[in-house]
Amino acid sequence: MPERTAVPSNLSTLALLALLASCAAPSVPLDVREVPGIVRPAIVVDEAPGEPLAAPAEPFLLSMPAEAEPVDAPQASHTRTLASYGGQGGIFSLTLGIQEKEDRSDWKPVDSRAAGTLEFAWFFTDSDLALNAGLGWSYTRDTGNTGLTTLDAWTIEFMVGPKYYLGLRNTPFVLYAGAGVSFTYEDIEGGFYAAPSATNRSSDFTLGAYGQLGALIRLNDTQGLGLEYRGLFGSEVDLFGTTLNNGYHQVALVFATTF
Repeated sequence: MPERTAVPSNLSTLALLALLASCAAPSVPLDVREVPGIVRPAIVVDEAPGEPLAAPAEPFLLSMPAEAEPVDAPQASHTRTLASYGGQGGIFSLTLGIQEKEDRSDWKPVDSRAAGTLEFAWFFTDSDLALNAGLGWSYTRDTGNTGLTTLDAWTIEFMVGPKYYLGLRNTPFVLYAGAGVSFTYEDIEGGFYAAPSATNRSSDFTLGAYGQLGALIRLNDTQGLGLEYRGLFGSEVDLFGTTLNNGYHQVALVFATTF
């Protein structure tokens, strides 16, 4: 019978040690990293051998970024002031002054009158150009030389047109200008105190064009006080069978406030 070859005991011992070493070696976790176009594992090495390893990171999935929804930029908006160079709202104006008829000789003795206006300028856009609408009036009474006769003259005027405000930077002044169409009702009535039934009266409607220029000094951000010139042109009325030029020149104090 053939002889058996004995396996060296030290070889068996080495194999057993190698098996034990492989079992005792720490496991290496995998961390998934994103690389454009591919996903590949990366080896994470423990910094402190013997301590428990951290849980592996969640896999990072590749995906195309969603397109961001467009975000509208906030719109600049503010309440109008007398020198804000734009803003929402409008300006209310009140004037009180003296009106002189253009042809004074034809209108004597009612050629000079107290007069005033109420106006609203509304800004539809964030600019200094507004649509202006107003109501004006004038009135005078003449009693004659004897004091026994009276003559009353009064006017109601409606006007509409554009109006532009210009705040002078670094100053307290605000300038404005406007123009437009004027619808005027003129009325004159005269008689005797002793016999009011014998009065005579004549009235007429007329159409013309108006223009205005003004300057304000700001009292604060929303209010101002100043002077205004206003004129009426191309307007005629027929009173007591006579055609008269209804144009006038008017100078007045003006108070303005925003709303």
